[in-house]
Amino acid sequence: MTSGKYFNRGVMALDSPHIGHVVRETLDKIVVFGEGNDRYDIPKSEIQTTGRNVLIGLNLYEVANKYKVNRQEPLPTSLPMQPWTQGENLDLAAYERKYPKGLFNKGVRILNEGHVGHIMKETEDNIVIFGDYSYRFDVPKSRIKEVGRNVILNMDFSELASKYKVDRNAPLPTGEPIEKINDEAYPEAYYHYKQVREEKRYQHKKTTRKPRLASRKTERDKEDEHDERQNIMAKSITNMIMGSNAYSRNKILSSSAIAPLEIVDAHTLVTRTQDRMWKALESDYRYDSSLKDSQDFLFNHVNSKISLVIMYADLVGSTNMSMTLPVDKMVTIIRAFTYEMTSIVRSYGGYVLKYVGDAIIAFFPSGYNKLLACDKAVQCAKSMITVIKNGINPILDQYDYPELSVKIGIDEGENVIVQYGHDKSSFIDILGYCMSITAKLTSLTNPDKITIGKDVYDILHPEIKGKFTEIKHSIEDWKYTDRRTGKLYKLYTLQN
Repeated sequence: MTSGKYFNRGVMALDSPHIGHVVRETLDKIVVFGEGNDRYDIPKSEIQTTGRNVLIGLNLYEVANKYKVNRQEPLPTSLPMQPWTQGENLDLAAYERKYPKGLFNKGVRILNEGHVGHIMKETEDNIVIFGDYSYRFDVPKSRIKEVGRNVILNMDFSELASKYKVDRNAPLPTGEPIEKINDEAYPEAYYHYKQVREEKRYQHKKTTRKPRLASRKTERDKEDEHDERQNIMAKSITNMIMGSNAYSRNKILSSSAIAPLEIVDAHTLVTRTQDRMWKALESDYRYDSSLKDSQDFLFNHVNSKISLVIMYADLVGSTNMSMTLPVDKMVTIIRAFTYEMTSIVRSYGGYVLKYVGDAIIAFFPSGYNKLLACDKAVQCAKSMITVIKNGINPILDQYDYPELSVKIGIDEGENVIVQYGHDKSSFIDILGYCMSITAKLTSLTNPDKITIGKDVYDILHPEIKGKFTEIKHSIEDWKYTDRRTGKLYKLYTLQN
């Protein structure tokens, strides 16, 4: 074992291609920050293979059931932790003089008390925060407002994300590699052991003069070969999970192969979409959109109410296609549409609940940070329209197929999570006023437009909010009322 062998790697379960990243590695376990606010402390004995990602030999449900812990729990470390014994209003400068390295491992909150992460590294001038959805923020200490049980930043989330979000793999503010964070999890005894082993290897190489025969291998060679075998095995198991088969005539594009939380630029999304569309129309690719990730998420909230941003994406033009295209081509295009839209939703940290005819119903958990969830949903919707206009339609045009468009509705609120049936495999659905409103406002939306409810509009950052204008509907078209005011619930549409 070496320090950093697992640190910062993606983590997979047997039935899920991404459950989070390793944010801490100790001698006997890995600490994984998952999607949303999930955290799993997993023993290394559960690791099946290690390649580019760490594969846990359990299903996601088993991982969550056995090893899920509160994200607020202290992280394992070999550093001495100074207990907080002073009053909550202690001056920060006085605190730092007494505890010059006392902020490590504390939770971090913003002005509205929303939790944004943990301090994983503290330098003289900065704190490095690992947050939800694999976010990392490097924040100057000068932006700290208060220090108590948590560190309170003197900013809202929009400022934090726009000014201080950095790539999670970027070097630390000190210039050290990101892996340096994990050193603090190991006791000094392990460092001594590692140093002694490295010195022995160096002496062995230095004193060995004779050429080494192929049949004679050092312990280092054996470790390298073992790692290579692990990499090959990991790739094989990953391919098996994702449904790929090098010897199959029908290549399968599984939605579970989409790496979540990888928000990319519009050009990249369009390029990837066109590449898949060409292959789907020219050869025998088959799209397979699994929704297991959303069912696994909802399983943890069955028989409860949770806050969600609901999104409906309704395909326009499918009726025309059904009358003009061969069945096999229409099915391919519909599958391509659902796959590409699902891919985009997942890249923004959302989940697809289900496919209803030619519509997609998706959701974004918003309980931890409504602003972030609403912003992601709106940006996701804009990406969907861009991909259809610039990615899918140009290819359909070359085949003289009808063009597609989509109308998208978004609202936010509390929803009831209900499971139909008593066994784990029974479908889990979302019910609530928010679901009904979103379905109706989508039906009133024009093609290639985005309509949002007032609850989303009020939360958005002013810069994004300024691009929406209020829609005026007659009482015959729109009868939904604002539960707080009793007046008609206001709707807003995004301007070009």
